[in-house]
Amino acid sequence: MDNINKNRKLSIYSRLIRGCYIDKEEEAENYGVSLRTIQRDLEDIRDFMAEENSGNKIIYDKKLDMYRASYSEDAIVTTTAIALIKILLGCKAFTKNELKRIIEELCPGYYDWNSEATKEKNDYVKKLIQNELFNYVSPVHGKTILKTISEINDAIINQKILKIHYRRMEGNIVTREIKPVGLLFSEYYFYMPAYFTEKDAEDDYADGTLVPVIYRVDRIEEIMDTGRHYKINYATRFQEGEFRKRIQFMQTGTLVKIKFYYNGPSLEAVLDRVPTAKILEHNQRGWLIEAEMYNKGIEMWLRSQGGMVELLEEKEIKNRTY
Repeated sequence: MDNINKNRKLSIYSRLIRGCYIDKEEEAENYGVSLRTIQRDLEDIRDFMAEENSGNKIIYDKKLDMYRASYSEDAIVTTTAIALIKILLGCKAFTKNELKRIIEELCPGYYDWNSEATKEKNDYVKKLIQNELFNYVSPVHGKTILKTISEINDAIINQKILKIHYRRMEGNIVTREIKPVGLLFSEYYFYMPAYFTEKDAEDDYADGTLVPVIYRVDRIEEIMDTGRHYKINYATRFQEGEFRKRIQFMQTGTLVKIKFYYNGPSLEAVLDRVPTAKILEHNQRGWLIEAEMYNKGIEMWLRSQGGMVELLEEKEIKNRTY
């Protein structure tokens, strides 16, 4: 097997075991191969899973017309579940009751601490999370959001136009008809990027460039299905991963290319915070970095760095949407 084929299969396998859905047509387009080639890749991965005897398998979701991995009860080992629970405890995105529900789904029966069948695992989980869960503080908004997240996800998958009542930061409620295109998490909150049904509905579009408006999910007071749908132009469709790399603090604005020097103690922290960053050189002034970001968010971050950052250049990027 040549390296190109091997890398393609490894990429598909890696995404499957991380819980991603695989669209054959999208994969074929991305890799420049036929649908039959992607189908053979999936069959090879299915055979590999069977040889592993792990209980994992690939299943076809008819509703979505995509493939995903299905796991046996023992497929997610305790350490994996614990890692996910620790992340959830740290992100503080959910109310305490919602978090308990999520933990129960990740570790079925783990709240039954006296169960003999799972006593060893229960003791392990109890030691690692019970005290942290007991002292967990729910987010200030206090709203349950799992149902809202489910409704948004359904609307994205089925390309539904929604009407929402949304509470702005200053407290007033506005009504909007939107086309939701993504669901993101950042800094304690879930966010929904969406386009208006009418391009001129608000002035949130930068210089005529179509940029999604960002709604904080917990501020959505009500979601209504309009019964209408929108169509996706796959050539210019919203790319959540690319958008995420270019946005800071869930602030959009104009897409710009910036150059700046960084002379602080942790270059790694900068590269994690600014995923599009490229190191151009290193000299006495510091690390020269180039990045492509939406300007409102990156300007907030640059100001927060004080004297550790020296901005050299900012150029607007035209005709780019995510």
